[in-house]
Amino acid sequence: YDATLWREHLTSALSQAQSNALTGTYQGWWAYCAGVLQMALGREAQGKASLRESLLLPDSRMSYHFSRLAMEGATPR
Repeated sequence: YDATLWREHLTSALSQAQSNALTGTYQGWWAYCAGVLQMALGREAQGKASLRESLLLPDSRMSYHFSRLAMEGATPR
């Protein structure tokens, strides 16, 4: 396990999720994914803001449900 390598992977995935949330379909889902990734990187405030944003976007792939769970702390850390 290389923590630095995984942090780079998470950061890359976050960048892609944020891009998809702005331009792609399933914007609510991608905002949820961005929020979870931000929280995994230790950016709690940014992560919660992204999760709240996902609730304002059209629901896709159960993004409302998963966002609420994540905001309540049901996301692996």
